[in-house]
Formats: sequence, C-alpha cells, structure tokens
Amino acid sequence: MYLEWMYLVPMGSPIVRPSDADRPGVRIATYEGTPLHLYLKRSLKNATLIATANDQRSIELVNMGEADVVAASMNQLGRFANQMPGGTLIQEPMFISRHAIAVAIGRDDILNFATGWVERAKSRGCWRTWSLAAARAVPRSRRRVPKLGSGPR
Repeated sequence: MYLEWMYLVPMGSPIVRPSDADRPGVRIATYEGTPLHLYLKRSLKNATLIATANDQRSIELVNMGEADVVAASMNQLGRFANQMPGGTLIQEPMFISRHAIAVAIGRDDILNFATGWVERAKSRGCWRTWSLAAARAVPRSRRRVPKLGSGPR
C-alpha cells in the first residue's frame, strides 16, 4: 500500500511543486508525530517546519497567515481542503510511505479480515495505489523481504 503525502497551499501561492516549498522563509505546518512530520524534520533544508496538534490546526495556521503550506496525507487534505477557500492541492506527492500486510500461511481468517479492510479503505478513497499479496500465494522459495530504503522514494 502506498500513502501519498501532499502539500495544500492557499490561493496565489508561488508554490506549484513540492521542491518549491523547501525555500528560506517558507513555513510548513504538519501534524506532529505522523510519518510525514518525521520525514520533513529530517529532509527539509531551508523551510521552517511547524508541528501542530492535528491537520485541521495546520489549515487554521495557513488561513491566519502563520504558515504558508499544509503538509498532510492526501486523505486528510481531502477532508479539510474545503476549509481553505481557493486552496490548491499540489498534485505531485512530496513523500510516499509504503505499508504492507503479511499473513501467515493457513490463516485464512486473518487474510479475509485484511482483504476486507483493504477493500473498505479503497472504496473510501484512502489511498490511490494498493497492493495486497497473500503470503499463501507466494511459494516459500520465492519469499523475500525487501531491503530498507529500496524501491520508489
């Protein structure tokens, strides 16, 4: 599963792509403790990161002029974007977090639960891209765990 983390900017913002946000003087508001917050803490070189109590507070700070950009998951921004009239969702994700579900062979009860959960989340539009592979469908000789940091950013 992939979760896309995006930027939401107010009307008239000069920020049109994620790289535009990491500039001196740009203030990025994001929910403290999320994977995105941790990623931005490590990766921002020039912008100022403002940790907030929740995504709604991040939008409030931009609306009050105390921040320039909201950073959050696409799912959360979809819920709160209407609170920033004229705001623009930067279409290119600035970060993608990968998630996986592993199910032991023979645990059809857990596999059915996980599959149902994924299908419900997909129908709600939580993530754009999904991948679910059942462990029982992969021969033991072909199973491997990818190295950390491998694959798409």
